[in-house]
Amino acid sequence: MKTGYALLLLAAALGGCAIPRMPAPQPSITVINRIDAARLPPLAVGNFTAAPGMSDAALGVRLSAVRPEGGSFAAYLGETLKAQLRATGKLDSAAPISIGGTLTENDVGAPIGQARGRLGAEFVVTRDGHELLRKRLHVERNWGSSYFGFVAIDKADRMYTALYADLVSALIDDADFRAAIAAAPGARSGSGTP
Repeated sequence: MKTGYALLLLAAALGGCAIPRMPAPQPSITVINRIDAARLPPLAVGNFTAAPGMSDAALGVRLSAVRPEGGSFAAYLGETLKAQLRATGKLDSAAPISIGGTLTENDVGAPIGQARGRLGAEFVVTRDGHELLRKRLHVERNWGSSYFGFVAIDKADRMYTALYADLVSALIDDADFRAAIAAAPGARSGSGTP
């Protein structure tokens, strides 16, 4: 009896625990600073969808799973972009320039020792419905992963969530993105409205 109870405790420690849904996206100081430095005009955020076959609702981490607020990882990426633009006064649903995209890479794993998360998307920038840019970008994080499931899962959740701000930052820093925005007819820096 004692042996069975000990095995149950060991399985719980190694396997993990339930993970709350990812929190609503919050502004990142790093991304905000990059948006300010880029002197972007007001921007709208369009639809973000998952590529065919892409996991968009849950990702397994040991015996648990990461799930996005709102039920869609692709939509969560769009909401992350909105949060950063809103914080800098650049989000404007009526702006002629809009950013949408497709989630193309989405993975997280936390085996004992070394964990990894990867996120990628094809971003599409349009002005009044006309495509200005189509660009694939991806980001990746690697970190140490604990022997104990509940510790490893909590860290994997935090590191994976941070990838969304990382990917938005990669977009803002991308030279092709900045060139497309700058070349758009009538593009100018300014304040937007939520």
